[in-house]
Amino acid sequence: MKLASLIAPFKNATIGSALIFAASGAAFALANILLARGLEVEAYAKFALAIAVYNVAALVAPLGMDQLSIRRSLAYTRKIAFSQLVSSSLVGGAFAFAASAYVSMSVSATFALAVSIALGGVMVGATSELRRRGTTFLALAIYVLPNLGLLLIATLAQFSPQLTLADVLWLYAIGTAITMILALAKVAGGEGFAQTVSGYRFAEALPLLGLATLGTLTLQMERLFLPALIDLKSLATFSLLSSLAIFPFRLISSGMGFALTPQLSDREKLAANYTRVRLEMIALAGLMLIGAAILVFLVPYLMPWLTQGRYEANDMLVLAACCSGVVMIGQALARAIITALGSVGMLHTLNLAGWGGLALSIAAAWAMAPYGLIGVILGVASAQALVTIPILIMAWRSFAREAKAA
Repeated sequence: MKLASLIAPFKNATIGSALIFAASGAAFALANILLARGLEVEAYAKFALAIAVYNVAALVAPLGMDQLSIRRSLAYTRKIAFSQLVSSSLVGGAFAFAASAYVSMSVSATFALAVSIALGGVMVGATSELRRRGTTFLALAIYVLPNLGLLLIATLAQFSPQLTLADVLWLYAIGTAITMILALAKVAGGEGFAQTVSGYRFAEALPLLGLATLGTLTLQMERLFLPALIDLKSLATFSLLSSLAIFPFRLISSGMGFALTPQLSDREKLAANYTRVRLEMIALAGLMLIGAAILVFLVPYLMPWLTQGRYEANDMLVLAACCSGVVMIGQALARAIITALGSVGMLHTLNLAGWGGLALSIAAAWAMAPYGLIGVILGVASAQALVTIPILIMAWRSFAREAKAA
């Protein structure tokens, strides 16, 4: 294989999207480091849980309308945007109240989280429409802006130690509001809102909503369950470890979902897309091996140094985190292929398998909790791999068949 063939994938939108996510992830990681230094362990752990809840709920909030837009099954009208605001408000209230009952957050912090989710759900819907229009990088740039805002908040916290969890979450809500307004402005300023009304097909939206929920639950599962399985200190440690060791893998998987899904939905270019994606996977495999080796070496030294000895992680814990990251990438590839090209039947199959994997992961995390944080991470990663491998094989074979027939 020629060197040019291996270099070419890095110029493609998928890798480019991953690089944009990398900049955003670096900002998020740095924000987490600063907040871990500036907040008490309990406050930082509750912040980590609040952000995890936001990440789950904001993707669930549009109730699959965002995914229908990407699949070109739903016209993005003003009515649809308003419907997303209503659904996001209801979802935000429910998730925020559940989070408050789980880890005892103040009323102000709970309300701030609910507002962030409501606005974030609308932003997700608007950026999905921008992705459908082919402006992937613009949509991605808007989508990751809250992470940059979080870095500003974390920097402010270094000079204002009196900031509470509620203050941090309200500042985050303001940043989310700005992002939502920008996304809607870009939708209105381009092609504009659609004038043709298309119905909301629940039968198609349901499996897509299930996939979106599964994807983000899988990414956030350790954060959501660690307070119950171990304690808040383990959640704080995992959040910081994730920012340092898992986020490179998460960025690549997010870049795949953001860029691959709308590209693969163009069935006229199936053959070319298959060849391109195959080369991208070779390039990414090399990146993962090199990156994991660097992380296992550096992170055990970085964590205590960056947090003044408050948090620590050994090399085996970092290696477990990297294994979790590799599984994430496999899941993202399978979801991208099936979301873009799969039949409704395949979507339902992926959906059911994913929920089964989630249940298996919860059971594995519970069983491995006596072994501490490393046990929970490896238990979840192993359970997810058992489900991901056959699903990925199914998705790739389907992709190959359709590309050959195109």
